[in-house]
Formats: sequence, C-alpha cells, structure tokens
Amino acid sequence: MRKNRFIYIMVFLLICSLIVVGCQATRRPTPPRTTPRTTRYTPPGTPPATPTPTVPSPGAPNNIPATPSSLSVRASNIANAVSRINGVDRTTVVISGNNALVGIRLSPNYPTKNIDDLKKNVTSTVKATDKGIKNVYVTTDAGLYNRIDRTARDITGGKTLSNYSNEISDIIKRIGK
Repeated sequence: MRKNRFIYIMVFLLICSLIVVGCQATRRPTPPRTTPRTTRYTPPGTPPATPTPTVPSPGAPNNIPATPSSLSVRASNIANAVSRINGVDRTTVVISGNNALVGIRLSPNYPTKNIDDLKKNVTSTVKATDKGIKNVYVTTDAGLYNRIDRTARDITGGKTLSNYSNEISDIIKRIGK
C-alpha cells in the first residue's frame, strides 16, 4: 500500500510539473534592431558639403526661392510698403507659397466706413510690391493680427513654415476673401 501511494504521488508530481512547464510561453530572443546609419565620415581637410537648395513650396513661382530668409525679406518689403498707406498704423505679413496674410492695425480715428477701400488698397499694394503673390488676405481683427504677427516672428526666428501650415490655413479660413 505504501508503494502504491508513493507511485501515485510521483505520477501526480510529474503531471503537475509537465503542466507548469508546458503551459509557459516560450521565450524567444528579440531580433536585433536595425536602424540606418546616419553619420557620415568626412576625411580631415575636406571642405564641408554645400547645403542642398531649398525646394520652393508648390504655390510659389519657380523664379522666387522659398527659403526662410527670402520669405522674411519679401514679407518685410510688403509690410514696409503697406505701412506707408494712409490709415495704416502697423503691419505684419506672412508669406506662404503665393499667398500673403496681411494683418493691419488702423490709425487712431480712422473711419470704419472706409475699411473695405483700405483693404482693396492694401491688396493692390501687396501685389504691386511682390509679383509672386497671387492671393492676399487682409485683416484688421486684433486677434488675427496677433496670430499673424506671432507666426511671422517665429518664422523669422528660424522655425520652419511647415510647422505653421495648419495655423495659416485656419487664419485664411477666418479672414475669408
């Protein structure tokens, strides 16, 4: 009897150990991660590589490069021309492709009945100043002026225009035409 009991216990333990070992998930080694190598070796004495030219944005004419510095210069030229218009106190401009977003602050005591004529004058001045501009969006709204100004400052500060594509399209929607 004692021998049978011993055999039953051994069979029971064997079955339990098989269940525990057999039901565990198999551990497989993780495959090594392959990432492309991005560093390049430049031998000493080799001149640094020239940067690749910036590709113009799809809406920009091919003869006008769309580098951040050239866009800032173009925007500054437009802002200076618009600031000379009677009734305009301050101006901020952002250029995206062939679009110009122009925020203006009116001179104190400027008659509100003349705002539409002023916007038409601003539009014609922008198109005369920069031949690459096809669409001009003008606003006198203080909130939109601040958004355009913040975007212009960030782009002038070195941030890329692509970071602001949603912001620019939202401003264009709010201004309308």
